[in-house]
Amino acid sequence: MTDYLIREFRESDLASLVQLIQDNAKHLNLQSPIIPTSEQLKQDLLDPSATQSKFHVLVCEFEGSLVGYALYHFGFSTFDGRTMYPKELYLADAHKEDLRPLLLKRLMQIAEEMKCGRTEWLSQAGWVGSNEFWINSGGFDSTVEENWHQYRLNADKFPGN
Repeated sequence: MTDYLIREFRESDLASLVQLIQDNAKHLNLQSPIIPTSEQLKQDLLDPSATQSKFHVLVCEFEGSLVGYALYHFGFSTFDGRTMYPKELYLADAHKEDLRPLLLKRLMQIAEEMKCGRTEWLSQAGWVGSNEFWINSGGFDSTVEENWHQYRLNADKFPGN
């Protein structure tokens, strides 16, 4: 297996991370004008005045270049306590097969280290590799099993817009 390095984001990764986010948006055919700028990412990830990061990023490195990332944050469930929410995972096509299980395993290790009571994520039905990993790890589709649905309200629908 190829040698990959999965590590925490560093400020020197900022330009590469923005490019990967743009690549992911293109891959997903997203038309959203709200792709974060370098400054927004820097402020939310590295602001020294913040008591804690708004989110966390793992980056995946191969031969000195970033080839993927996982963005995640923590919340709280009154039923299970601290909850990890992997929000976005993106891997360059050439590295998906080898790197996906390593990155997902690292996320679960972090959830365990942080004493999370559960992890929740969204996944499109067509993302077979990721979905199989979660199912094989003991995860389940809460829409099917528990009849929960997730809803979204975009900024253009907020009352002031």
